[in-house]
Amino acid sequence: MDTRLRAWGCEDIRMRHRMNHMYECAVGAAGNDFSLALELAVRDERAGLPTIETLDPAHASTGSAAALVGLLRRVWGDEIAVPAATAELRRLMGCQVFTQRLACELRADSLRWSGKTGTFLHLRHEIGVVEAESGDRVAMAALTRADRRAGLAPDIELAMGAAARDAFEALRR
Repeated sequence: MDTRLRAWGCEDIRMRHRMNHMYECAVGAAGNDFSLALELAVRDERAGLPTIETLDPAHASTGSAAALVGLLRRVWGDEIAVPAATAELRRLMGCQVFTQRLACELRADSLRWSGKTGTFLHLRHEIGVVEAESGDRVAMAALTRADRRAGLAPDIELAMGAAARDAFEALRR
């Protein structure tokens, strides 16, 4: 996958493993105890010494918000893969079920949101594109880390939504 990403001009995104490996590493560190895995993730974040291998940047799949926005720009511009594949990806992202993060403040009849969330232990991420009837289009990414144990963190998700709305309004002027 890294080879394809580089060929598409996405050098700053690293895919080092499949998603299931993240969960396998968490189970390896904490057994089937999600609370313990979450506690380890928060503790290790503060100490800078990850117990769960896939939370270590040296072993994790990584990408900055800017790199992920660049990927979205390429997907929306049919600049990677083949147009049929990027069209299908855009269609699937438009069917997103969970809209409590970036999209929560972008719900309007004149706006269309297409996105993908990612959650792992204390990480809550989302990338997406908001399109206005006017033709304005803004790609955005928010990558967050909680500093506390919380299976649910609506305050973080609401902050992501408020920031997304502010960014969209500022960028479309």
